[in-house]
Formats: sequence, structure tokens, C-alpha cells
Amino acid sequence: MFGKGIHSPEDRRFAGLAAAVVDDLLARDPARATRVGDHRFDDRLPDPSGDGTDEYARVLQRHATFLGSVDARALSRVAAADLAVLRSGVAARLFDMTKIRPHLWNPLVWNPSEALYTLISREFAPAPERAQSLISRLNGVPELLENSRHTLGEMPAVHVDTAIARFGAIAPMLAEMPADVAEVPGVAAAVADAITAIDDQIDWLRSQLSTARLTPALGPELYAGVLQYHLDSAPDPDLLLADAEDSLEEVLDGLASASAKYLRGSMADRSVIPKALNRLDRDDAIGGDILELSEKALEAASEFVAERDLVTIPDIDIRIEFMPAVRRGVFPIHCNAPGPMEQVPLPTILGVAPRPGDSATVGYAWHHREYSRQLVHNLMAHVGVPGHALQQARAREATAPSVARAALPSGLFVEGWAVYAEELMAQSGFTVPGEEQSALQIQQLRMRLRSIISTILDVRVHTRGMTEAEGRRLLATRGFLSDVEIPGTWRRAQTTYGRLSAYFLGHRQVTDIVEAVAQKQRMWSIRQVHDAVLAHGSVPPRVLPSLVGLE
Repeated sequence: MFGKGIHSPEDRRFAGLAAAVVDDLLARDPARATRVGDHRFDDRLPDPSGDGTDEYARVLQRHATFLGSVDARALSRVAAADLAVLRSGVAARLFDMTKIRPHLWNPLVWNPSEALYTLISREFAPAPERAQSLISRLNGVPELLENSRHTLGEMPAVHVDTAIARFGAIAPMLAEMPADVAEVPGVAAAVADAITAIDDQIDWLRSQLSTARLTPALGPELYAGVLQYHLDSAPDPDLLLADAEDSLEEVLDGLASASAKYLRGSMADRSVIPKALNRLDRDDAIGGDILELSEKALEAASEFVAERDLVTIPDIDIRIEFMPAVRRGVFPIHCNAPGPMEQVPLPTILGVAPRPGDSATVGYAWHHREYSRQLVHNLMAHVGVPGHALQQARAREATAPSVARAALPSGLFVEGWAVYAEELMAQSGFTVPGEEQSALQIQQLRMRLRSIISTILDVRVHTRGMTEAEGRRLLATRGFLSDVEIPGTWRRAQTTYGRLSAYFLGHRQVTDIVEAVAQKQRMWSIRQVHDAVLAHGSVPPRVLPSLVGLE
């Protein structure tokens, strides 16, 4: 789908130059390359060492200078959009390498699990071919981890503790790999050596816990850079915080109204919210096969989208499986879709965590109090149809003059669309067949509330010195999280930066674009509006208006 939409010799020259920049970026980030579907670097691991990072920063600076000299006015609208994507991608990586420098203090960036998991979980090539790449990456693990011990300095205790748990999940992941890969000669020996190195890393991390005293907070200046370079937003944490806190009040009012409808006859004040949530969790809890329920929920969502003609549904092979151990502990369901550069037709896997209490969940924090029918239906709208699975399939169909959009998909757009998809479904009347619509509205608003609370946590942890007690109080009293859910949410707020705000900011920006397109194209159906927004790949929301004719 690349090289389409070229309108001039200038576009053609830019496409060639863009390909060279992307080659450099993916060669130095081979795990990302595999994830987006470029398999030229499947035998490599990233090099976050001091020398590797410094060399990468020099390459990025050279590309930033070159891209800054390109005259966007000489390019067509679609090529200029790709130029903006490239500039943003290079600037964000350069900011990380030269300002945040996580390789010096964050042991999580040295975790090879994603580089290994993508080779195991996606059948983009015959098993023997993928096994050779896996062997090469496994053989690189001991050196990678040895370099980490020479590079890492003072670390935050929460990052060290989290790294211990995540490194500990790699051995079970490797033990569960498909037999056709595991039985290839050389794999078993490479796995054994890698696990030995991983065990040594875990022992070393444990030895560092007592002296790990670095604050996990980035501070206002660096966090402002995250907003600017990673989230395409105004670099003012105070404005983001004020926006999130205003939205919190709005969603709480909506949740109170939906809760009153659900409880029938209750006053729509906020005291009714925990009553409705507790009743919903109790009465709607499921005890059967979670995979079967998820399949039925996805089928119901797909049928609803088709019946209401909300968006064109492409031909997608979606399969629902239990989530591997290495992915558990953050969300109950995740989407593992083929990358936009993938040349082989692959299924989209929706990974579902086992129900709380199942033996497979031991050792992993649960993100929600319990599964419920309404929650699963809402989550299938987010990760399935019309959310991630549909959006990612449309992104793979998108045409572009260069490879930039496919190689550098915008997480802000991806997550923003998925949150918008939840809201679209709830407001259009989607619910569990035969049950009250207000129940799913409560679940959707609950999830929206959590995205807003997460943004408030993100800003306050990194710029306002929020304490754990303050964070717990916010999560319990304003987010209505249970004691089981709070520790994992608090940990994520400390160990990430900007990621928690992507849902809120992305939703806001995607919603604004959808409304603007609908306002301009008043004769269009809602399906035509949504199709137009999804037709250009996973581009940053800042770039999308020019592609949909708003600029």
C-alpha cells in the first residue's frame, strides 16, 4: 500500500528519502520492526547501551536536521502528512535519547520479552525460519543483560520491583511457545542459556532493591516534553490537568444519571454511583467460559455495528484466546493485530486474561473487580469491533505515498479511536442482548472515568509530587476502584509517563475530528464520516485534519 498517492516528482523523491529514514529507525529498534511487520531485522535485539544510544541519537539528529530542511509546501497534501509523521517520530525518539535517557535508570527498557514474544506469537513465516530468528535473539540476551548491569545507575524501587516480575514472566512464555518452533534444533539450548541470564538478571535486580531510591517522577520540564513530543499536545501540564479535572466532573454527572436509571427511582446524585457499581458487579458477574462469552460479545458488537451502519467492517480474521502470561497484569483483554507493514495475511488475536481466581492468574494483579457480561461487551467494543481490531485492519488497507505512517503508527490515535468506539456503541444503544442499556452505559462511563483518573494521576505523579496515599484516595473515592485494583493502577502511574494520558487526549482529539467532519459533510452518513477518519492509517490526530479535508 506504499508509493500510492504520489502526485509529483517531489513526492517521489520524498518517498525515497522517507524510506531511508525509516530503515534507520527500524534497524535500531528491531522489536518495533517485527511488531509493525518489517522482518528484515528479526534476528537482532535493540542496543540500549550508552554507546548504542549515543550513536542512535547522532543518527536521529542528522535525520531531524534533514527533515527540517524539507519544504512541506513543495509536497502534496498526503506527502506533507507523511513528512509531519516522520518529523514527530524522529523528534520523540531524539527527546527520549537525549533528555529522558531511560536506559540509564529504567531496567524495564532492557527487558527482551517483546522482541521474543512477537516471533513466537505471530506466524508470519514458517516455524523453522522464525525459530532461527528466535535463536539469534535468545543468543543475544546474555550480552544485552550484562550491558544493562554496566549501564544502569541509580533506579526507582518501583521500576526495579516491576522489572523483577516482568523478567520472571519470560520463562513461562518461552515454555508455552508452539511445539513447531520449540522443537527446531538449537532452540532449546538457546532458551536454556537465555533463561540462565534472565535468572541472573532477576538476582541482580533483587540485590539493587535496597539501594533503589531514585524518584520515579520525571518532573515538570521533562513531562512537558512528553506532552509535546509523544502526545502532540501543548507542553503545559497544568492545562492538561485542568482539562482532565473538568472532564472528571462531567463524567461523574453522567455516571450518576446512568446509575439512577439502573437502580430505578434513585436520586441522580453521586452517592448512587457506588451503589450501582456494587450491584452491577454482584448481579452481572459471570461464572462460565470467559472465552465463549467474549466470542458472543464480539459477535454481538459486530452485528450491532452492521445493523446500525456505524462504520464499514473490513474482512477480519479475529480469534479469541487466553492471554499469555507475559501480557497479563495490566488489562483483562488486549489486541494483538498484524502490523501495518505485514505482508502475510495473519489473524488478529484478542487475548483474554483468565477469570480472577483461576490458577493461571496467580501472581498477576487483576485490573477489574471481576468479569461481568456488560464489562466484556464494552471491552469487545474497545479491542474488537469497532475498536482496535477494526481500526488496525483499516490501517493495513490505507494507501500512502511513503512507508512512514505504517512504520510509525500513532498510539494517540489508536487508543483515542478505541475509547471513542466504546462511547459510540453505548450512545447508539449497544448492550447485552435482553438486558438494560443503562448497565452498559455505566460500564462505558466507568472505563471513561478511569482514563480521566489515569490522566490526573499521570500529571500529578510526574509534576506535582503526588504521594501514594493521595493517589489511593483519588482512585478509591473518585475512580471507585477496589482495593484489589488500586495497587496495579498506582504502579502503572509510576512506571510510565504519558501513556496513561493517551486515552484521554486521544479520545478528545478523535472526537473533535469526527464532529468536525460530520459538521462539514452534513449530507454524509455516520458510516461515511467514520470511514473517512479511518481511511488514512494510524496517523497522529494533529496530522489527520489535513487528510480528511478540514484544512
